[in-house]
Amino acid sequence: MIFKKHLFCPVCGNRLKKGNPLCEHCGFAWAAENPFKNVPETSGRTGWSSLKCDIRFKKYKRDHITIILIWAISLAFLIPGILLITGNISKDESWVAVILAIMFLGIGFVSAVSVRRKGTEWVGTVIDKYDNRTAGSNRYTIYFLTEDYTQVIKNYSSNIKYDYFKISDLVRMHDNGLIRYLEKFDKSQDEIIFCAACNYLMDIRADYCQACGCPLLK
Repeated sequence: MIFKKHLFCPVCGNRLKKGNPLCEHCGFAWAAENPFKNVPETSGRTGWSSLKCDIRFKKYKRDHITIILIWAISLAFLIPGILLITGNISKDESWVAVILAIMFLGIGFVSAVSVRRKGTEWVGTVIDKYDNRTAGSNRYTIYFLTEDYTQVIKNYSSNIKYDYFKISDLVRMHDNGLIRYLEKFDKSQDEIIFCAACNYLMDIRADYCQACGCPLLK
């Protein structure tokens, strides 16, 4: 399995130095053909992770919100400015530029609030799965039953998570304003795991996401 992004060390979580095949912080040979050769492929653990509020998740979320706001502010000034300079909006119609600026700022604010929004957290079990692929689309559906007997339905466009969750798996939905992530209780037989922050697919033998540096909920 190929994991293409190598921005952070999967062992210590520190940023990797470009061109150096070894992590300068812990010495891990991340660029080796089989960097985890001495670790069993199914080295996941059983139990809930205690890292759901790790400070790296807070930093990742803060950086994400900052990027959203920077884009919103940039577009709020750039797009109306270009339209005025190119003459697509006359000076008499400058109110249109103001409306566009307010619209972009509003979208940015709503997006930032949505990213930080807390949802409903629950514990449940996978009770059924359906492969709903058709000629025109890929859709995979998984049904969960929570501890208070509420049915939760998740749809996916890829079969990776569909295959990852097995019927009778015990799962926990984390939605605490930092992450939105479905964690499996028993990961002892898994070879892969998803990053709770950026959703990047990782080798279960890693401890940190090599795409964003956040800890993996193992």
